[in-house]
Amino acid sequence: MAQEAWKVLVQQRVKEAAGRCARALGPIAEVLGILGMPDLVADVPAWLAWVTRA
Repeated sequence: MAQEAWKVLVQQRVKEAAGRCARALGPIAEVLGILGMPDLVADVPAWLAWVTRA
């Protein structure tokens, strides 16, 4: 159950960041870096797919 809560939080944060378009890369990079997934920053389709699955 706790794992699901963090997934919801990550989804919310990434969606909020993506909604800010021009300023989105910084917050997205920060979230993915915290999660140990910095490679997804360079691959926007990959992180969008990851958010959908998370």
